[in-house]
Amino acid sequence: MDNLELTSFSTNDDYSGYLKNAKGIVISKTGGCLYHHICEMVQILINLCDKKLDIPIYTNKIHINRLYESFTTNQVLPFKDSPEDNLIIIKNDGSGYPLIENLKKIREYFYNLFPIKSPPKDIIIVVRTHYRIIDNIESLKNIVKNIFDIEPIFIIPENITFEEQVKIFQNAKLVIAAHGAALTNTLFMQENTSVLELYPPLNEDLCYIRYISAIDKNINHVKQYHEIEPENMSKYPEDLNQYLNIHRSRTSNPERAKFIQRGIMDCLFTDKNFKVDERVFEENLKNIKNSIDNQIELLYD
Repeated sequence: MDNLELTSFSTNDDYSGYLKNAKGIVISKTGGCLYHHICEMVQILINLCDKKLDIPIYTNKIHINRLYESFTTNQVLPFKDSPEDNLIIIKNDGSGYPLIENLKKIREYFYNLFPIKSPPKDIIIVVRTHYRIIDNIESLKNIVKNIFDIEPIFIIPENITFEEQVKIFQNAKLVIAAHGAALTNTLFMQENTSVLELYPPLNEDLCYIRYISAIDKNINHVKQYHEIEPENMSKYPEDLNQYLNIHRSRTSNPERAKFIQRGIMDCLFTDKNFKVDERVFEENLKNIKNSIDNQIELLYD
């Protein structure tokens, strides 16, 4: 029997006849980071688990394995050990933009799995360890302490289980993070909470707003952008436009050219470490604190 490939566009079809003979589920190793697994692959596996499918799941990367181990009783095994035939292969469709109704289903599923037990009270700062690292993160921590009179909690998501990530975001009244896949977890935040998303230079990707909008309630999403620091310009080609035009000329497809340009910009700027403007950061935090205080007053009026 041929292997069956599923993407997020085929989640509603009935494969019950095939499932009876399947030897395992392979989560494609091209699935990318947590973002793509949550928005494109988890929804498929939830549908399969709803059918009480009890066969091994094969995947890669330790922190991705933890995601699947958190919500399935199926055995999760290394990708390299998967059989060659009679497999359900779950692939990301590459869209990166899930449907809101699918996000709501994912959120509801994990809220039932990990119920909320208390109002949100923590302030979380997400720490990146590979790229897009915030150089002055300790200074930001001190600013948070001064404004909120609370010790913020540093987390490195890939070092903890997915269940721990969900519960940490459920308990957070404010999450501060550089733009990145860890913000996928904003999907699990409670209403009347806040997110301060710190963008590196030349990055204005608003993909995580989709997670926040999926919640239906009032989540305050604050965006802080950053310019390229003059002293850093010497690290990059003197004539950036000329550099980009060389690569644009390699394809006649406008969409492909746009994709190439974005990739180059990512390599040159948006994936580099950056320093957060502390004055703007402090002003944003003061506004967020006023918003939180006003919400508390409304709740107890």
